[in-house]
Amino acid sequence: EGAPIRRSGHGKPFMDAGGRWQMLYLCTRNAEGQTLLGRETGLDPIEWTAEGWPMVNRLRGPSCLKPMPGVSHPVTEEIDWLTPRGHGMTFARWQGEDVTLQAGAGLDSLEPVSLVARRQTEAALRQEAEVDASALAEGGRAGLAGYYDERSWYLFGLERQAEGFRLGAWERAGECLREAASLAWPGAAAQLRVIGRGMVRTLQYRDGHAWRTLATLHADYLTDEGVRGGKRYTGATVGLAATGGGSAAFRHRTESMTEDETDE
Repeated sequence: EGAPIRRSGHGKPFMDAGGRWQMLYLCTRNAEGQTLLGRETGLDPIEWTAEGWPMVNRLRGPSCLKPMPGVSHPVTEEIDWLTPRGHGMTFARWQGEDVTLQAGAGLDSLEPVSLVARRQTEAALRQEAEVDASALAEGGRAGLAGYYDERSWYLFGLERQAEGFRLGAWERAGECLREAASLAWPGAAAQLRVIGRGMVRTLQYRDGHAWRTLATLHADYLTDEGVRGGKRYTGATVGLAATGGGSAAFRHRTESMTEDETDE
């Protein structure tokens, strides 16, 4: 139960470019007894016994993390952005690392939503951005999101009301939809930060030179096991979202994911 690698299966043997036999398989990493990062790809060497039987990883079980064979330098590639049920070109306008989103359906909708996200690849993460909600319509929301599917998400950001703005955190876990915290906000822009450690998300906003915490969420609903119903093996994502009408801009955006604990 406490093994770092679980649920390994669907193995496929193959010979790599160096003539070595490898086993390619699917697996998940253990995060507090749950699956936060979804299905991942595992790879272990195959040796052959004198009788001609394959022996994977010398029978030591799945490896934790290992480099891809034949690759002596880090693999770099452009980030693959995910946009549920819609194409990002229809609602997202990029300028370098900054992006403006045309606000769309709520995150619990089965319609296309204005969400650009990327897969969470480590249990620890830090996400930060300045959100400008001045062009949002009344009732619209924009901010940093954690998203699994339409029944498993949170949104931390600004909501435009008739009398001004408020800063809030909203989350959905299955049938439970709730406002985790909120406060009146003096303007249309806010600098926001999410620090993640396993299931815990600490939602922070900048107040002058200090960071203050609005809410701490236990977001186990972002795991494969977190909500019952449907096929769940894709893992959590983090990103930016805008709901309602109008648009919202996200500037000075940074994201990092690490295997180790994230320092505040």
